[in-house]
Amino acid sequence: MSKPTLLYASPLPPARSGIAVYSDWLVQALAPYFDITLYVQNNDAREGRLKDWPVLVHGRAGRRRSKFDHRLYQIGNNPWFHGHIYEACLADPGWVVMHDSVLYFLVVGLYRDRPDFYQRLFRLGGANAIAQIKQLVRAREDLLRFQHPERIPLNTELLRSGNRIVVHSEHTRFLVHQSAPGVQVYRSELVQASDLAPAKRTRAEVLATMDIPPEAIVVSSLGFVAPTKLNDVACRVVERVAESTDAPLYYLMVGEGDCVNRYLGERIKLTGYVNDQKFDEYLSYSDLVLNLRYPVMGEASAALLRAFACERPCIVTDLGWFSELPDNVVLKIDATDVGLIENYLFEALCLYLEYPQPFLRMGQRARCYVRTRHSPAVVAEAYYQLLTG
Repeated sequence: MSKPTLLYASPLPPARSGIAVYSDWLVQALAPYFDITLYVQNNDAREGRLKDWPVLVHGRAGRRRSKFDHRLYQIGNNPWFHGHIYEACLADPGWVVMHDSVLYFLVVGLYRDRPDFYQRLFRLGGANAIAQIKQLVRAREDLLRFQHPERIPLNTELLRSGNRIVVHSEHTRFLVHQSAPGVQVYRSELVQASDLAPAKRTRAEVLATMDIPPEAIVVSSLGFVAPTKLNDVACRVVERVAESTDAPLYYLMVGEGDCVNRYLGERIKLTGYVNDQKFDEYLSYSDLVLNLRYPVMGEASAALLRAFACERPCIVTDLGWFSELPDNVVLKIDATDVGLIENYLFEALCLYLEYPQPFLRMGQRARCYVRTRHSPAVVAEAYYQLLTG
């Protein structure tokens, strides 16, 4: 018996995107259920397990997208990785997985150079969006570095396009209903492979690449460095804790971004972009992982689940999807405002230094949680039931 056909649209490895890693695992897990074709841009490079899979190329697809039994579009907030997918799902609706409820960067990046940009902006965000964008333009600021994208979600075009919407949290479901009351929204889980490959280098060898001594206590953040990730807050707090305790505490940001360069120094390190193997090595030799957000924009975090799979104890801000995680697998700190986050994080790091054992047990429970709820097999079966039910 032939399997139903599925057009799967997503950034793919080696794209520098967490959604690409997520899709690498999910496509493999969906293969027993569907005959899958990947939807790609003309210049997409592909590597690894998906490099030889059949593809349909954006711009040459014509009406062939509509020939598939099912279409599954992964939509994030990056115009370079998701612009072509956004255009495709508007033209041929199917199932859209919204990895963010705020699509400001995607929509602005896709439309800003088009002659009808302001007309589109008015339709999607009204006079408020026009006023804020024109203020940025007058100030000669880069529209794709806007500090408050949550003020202009720009998601209504997608939400009213006839696509069936899938989200990863009840918080995002609420935000979607705020933007488009009456739209039916479905829930799925992020997928996360349960086990990391054994590190090929020792702790001393890995840490030495960042001039960190092997006896250091390494606090890390994983993924793109950005103002909403509060990496600057973490930099300040690590310095304060190290000074007040004389602990050999270091902060390692595993990712790329230039918004915290002024903090870099003896204790504060930034790797830049690293491949999956190095990412997992740095994670394996981290003692504690931070995954902070303020504000949240409907996102979940595959990097946090990766840390769970590695049995790392983790600290998050008590907002959005992060609030919905079980209290016994992660430490949540109050996120009423940034000032409070900084103070609470200071206390949390001091607590970890004094009483590490409860944190280690929390990491063990986090690994069990990922295996039970987020494994590729579990998530793929749920997607099959959702798409064909």
